[in-house]
Amino acid sequence: MYVNYDAFRECVKKINSWANDKNIQIYFQFKISSTLAGGDWNIILQIITEEAYNSIICKFGEYR
Repeated sequence: MYVNYDAFRECVKKINSWANDKNIQIYFQFKISSTLAGGDWNIILQIITEEAYNSIICKFGEYR
């Protein structure tokens, strides 16, 4: 496993705090950290939902 979920959570918290201070919307790529990094998308999505609930998940094209 390459993904450190605790570190990912801390990064999302920091990004969310920064974005809230600047009144900026956060966008995450669909399945971020779950393709090449080998993370579980359900865990990643849960972290994003818990720590940056106003963020938007974007899906561009198809993954192979």
